[in-house]
Amino acid sequence: MRQLLIAFTALMLISSQSLAYSYAAAGKEPLLEGWTAISQSLSEKQLSSATQQLDAIEDELVNLESEADVALVWRLKTATKDLDVKAAGVVFSDIFRAVIDLRLQQAQENINEYQLAKVHVAKSKRYLDLLLNDIDLLARVISAEQKQKANTFMADCFSALGKPGLFGAGNTPANPTAFEKAHAGLINSLSVKP
Repeated sequence: MRQLLIAFTALMLISSQSLAYSYAAAGKEPLLEGWTAISQSLSEKQLSSATQQLDAIEDELVNLESEADVALVWRLKTATKDLDVKAAGVVFSDIFRAVIDLRLQQAQENINEYQLAKVHVAKSKRYLDLLLNDIDLLARVISAEQKQKANTFMADCFSALGKPGLFGAGNTPANPTAFEKAHAGLINSLSVKP
């Protein structure tokens, strides 16, 4: 009985550690959550709620503006004040594209650290998925061909990371040249007008 209790306790510890790791690896993405909350508030014509949500992500937007050299905050404040979900969608399209680009740059800089690079690529994919699948609200015209290209380039980014293998077996080295090409192709495929 005592051995069963010890085994059960060990199993619970391992399970809770793996759950904690999964949650930490997934992480929160304030800009994704911000888009969901702001677009809903604007659709419902709830100015105070939209403004509150915008205030919650303003620091993130200011940082992104300086890193990506793109105007975001004043454009989003104007769209929010006007209760214009379409204009907000255009700004969020630019936000998502900038985040994807920066995350992939970070992955490229850390390409020899597989886990770190993979997290950056995985997070950029979350933004890409929303950008490609919430087209109506994000006010962008993205053709089926562009969607396919973007998804292919994202898959190429994952492939270019290589694989660490298991205890060295099946190890595939990262390919920085292929990653750079896929990154550039992906960003180019997202260069569309509202």
